[in-house]
Amino acid sequence: MAHTKWNCPEPIGISKINEQNAELDRLLRRLVGTLTTDPGGALPEYRLAQLVEQTSEHFRTEEAFLLSVDYPDLAAHRSDHERIILKLKENLLRLEAPGAPPLVDLVEEFTQLTIAHLETLDKAFGVWLEKN
Repeated sequence: MAHTKWNCPEPIGISKINEQNAELDRLLRRLVGTLTTDPGGALPEYRLAQLVEQTSEHFRTEEAFLLSVDYPDLAAHRSDHERIILKLKENLLRLEAPGAPPLVDLVEEFTQLTIAHLETLDKAFGVWLEKN
């Protein structure tokens, strides 16, 4: 399976969120690199677990900021965060089951979910933030 091209989100003027986006970008790139160099080892699963942890932290930070600025679509934004994290955690569990899909497929799925989130809900928040 080909990897979807991943690009780190553009800075949005909130340093903590920008730093976390850069860290998530670094972790995802390291994970994809590890899938190329050590696809059957323990390191890719460890890196996926790191990505889940950092993504959860990022979402908590982002939601706290959205709450602090009284963002009107916070509920939908939070719901999408929960959906992404749930899927990531499910995929981690799937890796332990017999006949698990290749890790590269799970990483691809995460990338697709994240890109969709960035291009819709995060973009909408950025537009709202510029106007308010």
